[in-house]
Amino acid sequence: LPLAVLSAVFGYFLSQDTKSNSHQPGEARRRNAFDFEFLKTKLHQLAKLATNLTIMSKSTINSPMTELTKNHAKKKPFIVALTGGIASGKTAVSDAFSALGVPIVDTDVIARSVVEPGSPGLQQVAATFGNEVLNADGGLDRTRLRQVIFADPQARARLESILHPLIARAARAELEQVSATYAILVVPLLVESGLFEDADRVLVVDVPERVQIERLMQRDGVTEASAKRALQAQAGREQRLEKADDVLENTGTLAQLQASVHDLHRQYRTWASA
Repeated sequence: LPLAVLSAVFGYFLSQDTKSNSHQPGEARRRNAFDFEFLKTKLHQLAKLATNLTIMSKSTINSPMTELTKNHAKKKPFIVALTGGIASGKTAVSDAFSALGVPIVDTDVIARSVVEPGSPGLQQVAATFGNEVLNADGGLDRTRLRQVIFADPQARARLESILHPLIARAARAELEQVSATYAILVVPLLVESGLFEDADRVLVVDVPERVQIERLMQRDGVTEASAKRALQAQAGREQRLEKADDVLENTGTLAQLQASVHDLHRQYRTWASA
């Protein structure tokens, strides 16, 4: 109790001072005695307050809620949100991080899980867009749904209003289970959705739009016009770059990409341990 000790020390010196004034005239002695009693009372009150605060502090520190909060804070990993345009190479990048032992939480994977047959998410989608977006077996017809939302921006917004909260909740639940110092959170629509603004870093995989179109045509067997429409449905390249803390250019070989990921891994691990 530092303040209680301080009170005692002050009291001692004040009492000594009062004794030294005992040879002063009567009026001066009475004034000094009054001053001493006043100070002693105030210091006693201060020491009592310090004692109560100390007891309250110990009680708070030892409370279950405080321990829970401390433990939760210790477990929260450093989050790197990984994003990029369609066909930019996000999967190759997340695979490279995974090969280094970094936990991956992929919202694309989660987006599929929240609309599995029988799920509340699929029920909401069917109620909003009708059974025409369902397969014969009751699963989601992704091709049909994609056609619907590409043709109607308002339909896309309705779909996002259903899925984004479900995806965000599931992603955060997965992140809470991460015990590593940092994790990669893959969010293809990070800029468009406005989700996960609290990520510690944003890593953008970047390629020129021409490369995206060529890769998309080759990967999905679509026409150039269809590939361009797919790009137009997403945020533009400049919007993503404005959001970026780190940019990973993916126009070289896979070995070059993996080397760049390794450099970022060392940096993220340092920041996560700071």
